[in-house]
Amino acid sequence: MSWNMLLGIISCTALFIPIALLVLFRLAAYRTFPLLLVYFSLSLVDNLTANGFLNPGGSFHYYLAVTNNLVEMPLLVLFLTYFTKNARLLKFMRISVGVYILYEVVVIAILGYNSGILTYTIGPGLVVTFALSLVLFIKQAKIAITNHKTTGKALILASFLFSTGCNFIIYIMYYVVRTSYISDSYLIYFLVTTFSSLLISIGILIERKRVQRLNEIQITRKELSSVYGPDKPVVRLTPFVSEIPQEQWN
Repeated sequence: MSWNMLLGIISCTALFIPIALLVLFRLAAYRTFPLLLVYFSLSLVDNLTANGFLNPGGSFHYYLAVTNNLVEMPLLVLFLTYFTKNARLLKFMRISVGVYILYEVVVIAILGYNSGILTYTIGPGLVVTFALSLVLFIKQAKIAITNHKTTGKALILASFLFSTGCNFIIYIMYYVVRTSYISDSYLIYFLVTTFSSLLISIGILIERKRVQRLNEIQITRKELSSVYGPDKPVVRLTPFVSEIPQEQWN
């Protein structure tokens, strides 16, 4: 068995883990997490067909790979809106997705729907995703360090920082420099995919506990409101709720 085949198997297994966690912990239907599920599902099918574990025949893998690269940026950036409540930043992120999709449509109209368009679309998408991940990571890392909270969010964002940064290097090697060491590029890609998938899986595990705790607080508030009514005094949960900084309610 070659190194490419072995690492391909490992990367496919690693990609399956966050998918399983999202479904198992019911995060697949929580806020923007469905977008993350779609992203990992497409990546897993792409990897399975690239490694020959799935063989639908025809041009299935060719067009799947093109489609996967085209939708990666919109899926990830829209998912990243989960990490902020800043109105200006949210607006910028949504506008960025709209502009990027329009740019892709123009490129497709000029060059057609083929792998040649990826040279012009992947790079800008990776730059925007990396920049937004960096800004959001710095914010969440500060909260995690000072308040020992949002560690899950920080790990998820760290995963995106690592994967987009490394994938940009692979993009330069493969599409710009057009290196002849194609197999080495795939080896790096499989390693990056494996590590980032495992890192984000840890982040999902930690974030699930935080989401569960927030849901319990909201349920308790609703129960108290139904018992006391809007015009009656409600027992305050300040000692418990105050442990969670306002920044985490997003």
